[in-house]
Amino acid sequence: MVDTPTLEVLDQGRWVRLLRPHNGFPQAWGAAWLREHCRCAFCTKDRRDSIPIIDLQTPIQVTGLEVIGSTGLRFEFSDGHNRGIFPWAYLDSLDQYPKFSALSGLQPG
Repeated sequence: MVDTPTLEVLDQGRWVRLLRPHNGFPQAWGAAWLREHCRCAFCTKDRRDSIPIIDLQTPIQVTGLEVIGSTGLRFEFSDGHNRGIFPWAYLDSLDQYPKFSALSGLQPG
């Protein structure tokens, strides 16, 4: 059975909400948080070299996203970055939903 996700970009690109049938509960992440946690080779190197991933003075938004088959999601961010693939297992391990509802005031729909 294919696990087809429901994806929503909310609050003018500042949040992404994901619902996957296998777990039945929504997950959500802030765009800046996702950008900061990108695991592509470029971002991994920058973190290792203590180079900031994002400019905290510039708001980050999700401007696009793509389901990469059974692998995970690829996000495109307002700073032009679109290299990182977020594997499903990695996304499943991230619990950002409490921050999502508390900070944005958005409720699951």
